[in-house]
Amino acid sequence: MQVGSVGKSSAQVDGNSSLVLHPLIKEQHGVWECRATNRVATVTTATSIHVLGTSPHAVTNVSVLPLLLAANISWQPGFDGGYFQRFSVWYTPLVKHPPRAHHDWVSLSVPAGAQHLLVENLQPDTSYQFSVLAQNKLGSGPFSQIVTSVPRGGPQNLSSF
Repeated sequence: MQVGSVGKSSAQVDGNSSLVLHPLIKEQHGVWECRATNRVATVTTATSIHVLGTSPHAVTNVSVLPLLLAANISWQPGFDGGYFQRFSVWYTPLVKHPPRAHHDWVSLSVPAGAQHLLVENLQPDTSYQFSVLAQNKLGSGPFSQIVTSVPRGGPQNLSSF
């Protein structure tokens, strides 16, 4: 059985006690566990299955470090599907009364091989939402979870007494 899975799987065990995944799908990627039980003992072992030839998996552990009128976004890449993957960071300000019914998201390409990006020229005292998207030659993976953060404001004007 696939560790952490819910619902019925299309996995079967053949006459040679081999795991057969047919049809093979992207969601079967991950850790699988084999358990053998008799009256004396239960033995369990785990293995990782990598499903190649797919679009990338979602990135995880997205974090935002608020900086002065900027934010540093970092993440852990998901499995690349067997192909080189690139990332883009998407962000939008949260405004109380948007001029339109939807948000306008801005996307920034991430330099090849990087797992972080500095987003600059943000407005002070404004909440922003950030998400990361992975892409390879077969397409896009799902967007990461959305993380909300507020960049630090500019220097305060101090009056002398």
